[in-house]
Amino acid sequence: MERTLLTTLAVLIARLPAPPAAASDDDPPGTLRMPEDRLCRLLAAAGTRLDVQIVLIDPDSFDALPAGKLTGFELRDDVWKPCICGLPALVYDRSFAASDRDRLRCRNAMLALAEAGVPPLSGVLPGKWTVHRALLGDPLLASILAPTRLYRREELPKLLLSHPAGLFLKPAAGSQGRGTIRLRQDKQGGVAACGRTRSNRPFSVLSRDESAALRLVDRLVGPRPYLAQPFLPLTDAEGRPHDVRLLVQKDSRGQWTVTGAVCRIGASGSITSNLHGGGEADDAEARLSRLYGQDKANALLQTIREAGLRAASVIERGFGKFAEFGFDFGLSRNGKLWLLEANSKPGRQAFKLIGDERTERLSCARLLAYARRLADSKTSSPKAVTRRNHSAFYPSDYVQEVHP
Repeated sequence: MERTLLTTLAVLIARLPAPPAAASDDDPPGTLRMPEDRLCRLLAAAGTRLDVQIVLIDPDSFDALPAGKLTGFELRDDVWKPCICGLPALVYDRSFAASDRDRLRCRNAMLALAEAGVPPLSGVLPGKWTVHRALLGDPLLASILAPTRLYRREELPKLLLSHPAGLFLKPAAGSQGRGTIRLRQDKQGGVAACGRTRSNRPFSVLSRDESAALRLVDRLVGPRPYLAQPFLPLTDAEGRPHDVRLLVQKDSRGQWTVTGAVCRIGASGSITSNLHGGGEADDAEARLSRLYGQDKANALLQTIREAGLRAASVIERGFGKFAEFGFDFGLSRNGKLWLLEANSKPGRQAFKLIGDERTERLSCARLLAYARRLADSKTSSPKAVTRRNHSAFYPSDYVQEVHP
């Protein structure tokens, strides 16, 4: 007798692959590889244990939505196979769009599901400036937040003079270290600029003409809003940027809990530690103990955990319900701690790179246990989710935050 699944969780990705393009030489004929394939497979495995059906969908899955049906893929016999399912209980947004058009398609798909009564498993963050101002209201978090202001071109020359170590510019709605810029004025009055383009390519340029440097920054920044911060020397003794990624999630009771922490180390000469920019990973406790000693490492990790849990609560109070966050904490050589980023679509790649499969699996189990809690609560409540009350989850100017 077939077991009855108590809930279905749809995982929205930007675009489902076509079989001919997705097959690999190492796979049996017809095998598909999905975006974030490892995460999706771990979710499916956890779903089998927790009676949660995992179905992968994209915006094209909605052709049959008026009839209450969706097309997608589910994992059967370790192979992604097409399926048709009814409306899921919840949708987990893992869409990372490559273009504004695809981003709009994914947003509209989430809104269409909301209008049909399918809420998101987790909300989305507003811009980084809005989140920064909210976090400033907590005394502990305010003490470890970098001084931040909205970038204005006319203030740049003055800011460069005020910060001899340089400035760090980052998109207010950026991800994966893309579009980040370090600016520094040299002794001859020129401006050195380095960072990563929006296509995530590293660049470095020195201009002896300040006006030419400003024009370069204008091209890199474009019309998008940016934030400006003093450049913080968050590097190890070898000059490599490093940080600690903390994954916090809701548990089966709906309480915030720490799932894991891992160090990310950027390539020498890079200004970020993002894995997409060529970084590597290491066990957090082991690395911090080597760098700062066991007692200092324990104190740092305790502060990181406490700050992460407090930040999750602060953000949720201001911006709606969430299931998980990835928080990035930078460290100076003497162990000064800085809260750098809050990410509402945290990846698990860093845990994979250090061989921590237990934390990978735990992160999926906790996510689905919380999904079951929400699904059960939704079933017992007669109130439907509509486009209007879903706008708190997906405002018109929402941004996606993701860092692996």
